[in-house]
Amino acid sequence: MTPGARTIVVVGDVMVDVLAPLTRPLLIDADNPAVIRRMLGGQAANTAAWIAAVDTANEAAPVHLVAAVGDDPQAGWVAEQLDHVGVGHTLLPAPAPTGECIVITSPDRGRTMVPSSGANAQIGSTPAQRHVQDLLASGAGHLHISGYLLLHDANLVGRLIDSARSHGATTSIDTPAVDDARTWRGSHDEAWADAPSPGLTQVDVLLGTAPEISYWLGCGIDKQGSSPAWELGALLLDQRSRRVLPGTVVIKAGSDGAVLVTDQLTDILPTPATVVDTTGAGDAFSAGFLAALASGKTPEHAANKASALAARAVGTLGGQPPTREGRHGD
Repeated sequence: MTPGARTIVVVGDVMVDVLAPLTRPLLIDADNPAVIRRMLGGQAANTAAWIAAVDTANEAAPVHLVAAVGDDPQAGWVAEQLDHVGVGHTLLPAPAPTGECIVITSPDRGRTMVPSSGANAQIGSTPAQRHVQDLLASGAGHLHISGYLLLHDANLVGRLIDSARSHGATTSIDTPAVDDARTWRGSHDEAWADAPSPGLTQVDVLLGTAPEISYWLGCGIDKQGSSPAWELGALLLDQRSRRVLPGTVVIKAGSDGAVLVTDQLTDILPTPATVVDTTGAGDAFSAGFLAALASGKTPEHAANKASALAARAVGTLGGQPPTREGRHGD
């Protein structure tokens, strides 16, 4: 895909998801039969695919994914899947296997993920920054960073955001899960809670759940996620005069919708949906928001479009849009 003025560049993780939807609750030390499926996954790849699936003519946006893969057969399969859903891509070889994740879905729609980041964690050793700069120099208008890049190379995140700003592009970050941050940071957990990662407060748009955003911004909200999205939104709105914060914060609240924080708080109602699998719903939400925003829509309009796209996502298995959803699919 040739980058254009509205192209959204997405940087971050791409995974090979191995899905195991169970027909009964998981039994420990026992066989748990399932119909195993392999699908493309990863926060960045999911977001890029759902951006490509936005089929409203005046809200669609070209998208280009920059990610790290291994020098293995999985990398070729990933490229084929991205081509299939219409996502332009730069897949950079790294000294580790292509990332994989086992996703176990229980009958009550709960998810258990067992990820191996693989090459994703080595993206800093690739020329990712140079490729992103080339895309921005070619006219790409927005840079979106998958939050898991914060766990792999926070300094790279800062450099990418600086580069985007120097090219006049807008920026956004989707936060990683809090539990993942604790796993990666270990004993440094408290320090990271008190000192936001480079670039986090500098982006134009920050998206995430209440526990994720409160953790990464060091808001002093209970880290277990007991605070509702509206309470966190009110706190961020109050703090705007005393600290640097993104101009737009979108607090995802799952089946409760979302809270949009700009110069005011806006409650975004959820779109009714039949839930099959919640994997990738948050990524679809981000995709819908960014695609609409890139086409010149207001943040409130974009958030409502995001809610509708997330509703489509929970109605399908896995984190990717069905091929029929994509503008470039069969």
